[in-house]
Amino acid sequence: MTLREGELSMKRSTRILLLCVLMIVVTGMLAGCYVIGEPGIDVAEKHLQHDKEDLETMVEWLLNTTYQDHVYFSRRDDDMFRDFEHLPIPEEISATAERLLHKNSYQNIGMTKEHNTIVFEYWSSIHDQSCGLAYVMDGDGQPDVQYMIQCEPLLESGWYYYYTDFNEWRVLNMK
Repeated sequence: MTLREGELSMKRSTRILLLCVLMIVVTGMLAGCYVIGEPGIDVAEKHLQHDKEDLETMVEWLLNTTYQDHVYFSRRDDDMFRDFEHLPIPEEISATAERLLHKNSYQNIGMTKEHNTIVFEYWSSIHDQSCGLAYVMDGDGQPDVQYMIQCEPLLESGWYYYYTDFNEWRVLNMK
């Protein structure tokens, strides 16, 4: 192998390595994982503006559903969890749920009537942290999200950015 061939081989190996690293980072970001901490309120505003029509459609459906308390959609499942049982996603909302969960990278969508809140989670970490959009169902007060340690109103009335961290919440609530 000549010196020139060795240089070309080294450049090719470096390019392949950089391409692999780039693919891992992009895949992680598309799956809702951020390399450097949680996304802030500016990302929440962008999500709300970009997905506004689908978010409003889902909110309207959830507000008018006859289900008693909990409704939960997850990117991992092809069904819906309602009042502690798995059911197929109703036809009238399936296209919207599909777009939000698979195309627009929301990880979970959940409603708890008892807590007056609809949650659209778009980021979570392996350290029991998450964030996303929260909608207050009756338009009054702040959302109630389990383990929430930060909540900020967005420009659109009734919508909030929330951040949860179980470990920090636990320490704060043990005092």
